[in-house]
Amino acid sequence: MKNMNLAEAQLKKRISLNSNFQNIQVETFIKIIDKYINNYNNRKVLEIGCSYGFWLNLLYSNYKFKLYGIDIDNFLAPSLNDKVKFIKANGCNLPFKENTFDMVYSIDVIEHIKNDALFLTENYRVLKKNGIAILGTPNKNRLSAIIKKLLFHPNKYPLKIKDKIFGYVIHIREYNLRDLIKIVKKTKFKILEILPIYLGFTDYFDKIYIAYPKSFFKYLAQFWFVVLKK
Repeated sequence: MKNMNLAEAQLKKRISLNSNFQNIQVETFIKIIDKYINNYNNRKVLEIGCSYGFWLNLLYSNYKFKLYGIDIDNFLAPSLNDKVKFIKANGCNLPFKENTFDMVYSIDVIEHIKNDALFLTENYRVLKKNGIAILGTPNKNRLSAIIKKLLFHPNKYPLKIKDKIFGYVIHIREYNLRDLIKIVKKTKFKILEILPIYLGFTDYFDKIYIAYPKSFFKYLAQFWFVVLKK
């Protein structure tokens, strides 16, 4: 019960956070869905690494999807129990048949996975033909990381990061643009888009930022959204 109450509190905290970075993440995620998912009703959608359910709650509030969530532990907020079918499982061994989902997504997950190629292969396997996968992950060469490198304090992996919701988390690795393309090429996925978002700092000078940096500056963005098609 204590863990369930904590999950509900985390969901409410994330919803109320209202940071510029989070708002741009949400805006971009919705734009991708509206662009690539036709006929919203009854589409089967899976979140891998759903945790307490922020993104599932967002989808439930905006679309009529059949929602599924998996995580290595059951930490889904109780308010989502009747809205989402949750299964305790590992993202590298999904408990679903081939060609099950219209969309699969994971946000802030792949950087925690040891076998990232297998993780993407499992995404591909459970998607229907022409299904869409959305991958959200931090940019290894984000502006703050480059500045740290110039100050002779480069990020070292595994990287311990303080999160506003979870406390400290560990990134096994992170990805620059070349890394993302390289890992996707190990699968059968087709890359539709790689979207860089948020050039700025999430903790300091939060009002000074570019939501969608262009040209060279895209390589310094905070975060990548990768859109893939089976």
